[in-house]
Amino acid sequence: MIILEKYFQKTKYKNGEILSLIVQDFNELNKYENILFVRTPTTGSWLDTLLVHNTNITRILYTVPETVHKKYNFHNSTVIVDFENLENRLLDSKFDLIVMDPFHEYKHSFQNFNLFSSLLTDGGLLLSHDCFPDNEKMARPTFTGGFWCGETYIALVEFAYQNLNLFYTVLKMDTGIGFISKIKLDFLENQLDTNKQQNLLTMHKEGSHSVYEYFVANSKDIINIILPSV
Repeated sequence: MIILEKYFQKTKYKNGEILSLIVQDFNELNKYENILFVRTPTTGSWLDTLLVHNTNITRILYTVPETVHKKYNFHNSTVIVDFENLENRLLDSKFDLIVMDPFHEYKHSFQNFNLFSSLLTDGGLLLSHDCFPDNEKMARPTFTGGFWCGETYIALVEFAYQNLNLFYTVLKMDTGIGFISKIKLDFLENQLDTNKQQNLLTMHKEGSHSVYEYFVANSKDIINIILPSV
């Protein structure tokens, strides 16, 4: 059993440090056979330093037009693919654990949640970075250099709204660690407030400037946020 309190003993994480720890712990407990790491030229460089022993790791870096000319380094086993070819590249693949740091614009994040959740095994788990931006500036909808989480958090809410059979949480640490699971774990829920989810999605569609504020105020009901106990 994973005890979440251990992750909240430290107050500051950065660059995916907490996700690396979670991956190591869950792999040790579950002995995953196949793991997928997904990043882009502007996100997830921390994944290149994450090593998981005694398992098969697939590393994908996908490009989008906004990042295609950016210079980047990557793990030597990484497969580089254009975003539009992701599904074909991973056709018929299945993974026990998927860890993604997507391109944070809404469209790409939502498509990532749809695609990668479909690649999970029956007991599979998907983890995503940047599911609770620290502030509204970091939640700007279009690509911004530096510390930028975009609208991955909204894409996760929409995915949860459309997929009530899966289980969710977001750990409020780093910039939000999102969980999607095919099976019920102690800290995951799928009895979320669909009315509040719909309100958020409507506000987003209508271009409201209060989307982030509404999400923060209602995140427990919307996506089962878990906060530090102190």
